Amino acid sequence: MIFARLRFAIALIAFVAWLGWLAVAVAQKGDAVLSRAQLLNATHLVYAEVSVGDDGLPKSNATVVEVARGDAVSGTITVLNLSKALPSGAKSFPGPGLYLLPLGGDGKTFRVVGLPRSPGYDAADPVRPVIYPATDATRLQLQRLLEPQP
Repeated sequence: MIFARLRFAIALIAFVAWLGWLAVAVAQKGDAVLSRAQLLNATHLVYAEVSVGDDGLPKSNATVVEVARGDAVSGTITVLNLSKALPSGAKSFPGPGLYLLPLGGDGKTFRVVGLPRSPGYDAADPVRPVIYPATDATRLQLQRLLEPQP
């Protein structure tokens, strides 16, 4: 009987410790985590200034500030589904600013890409494509993802 109580106490302590770890992880929520699959699916990765319309949603025109990967793109570009895009984890668009846009397109018009096709998952155009605020943490993550793997 004592052995059963000891096992129960150890399991209870482990469970409470796990819940505590989850609470700390949620409390320390940091910047968005970039999706490697989405970024690899993109033909262009650009940092662009996104402006907001009167409805609070992004306008479909964005001004390219820097090209992280892909063909040289400059000036103002048209991103067809940018008005539907949201930053990762956001419930509404936070406002104008500099964003990392994972794009696919022919060089004239672009779309924010979603996840690629994979076994068991048929890729479709995302209802709310994900874009990323251009922070130092985002730049560091992108730099690490784009480094050649040994």
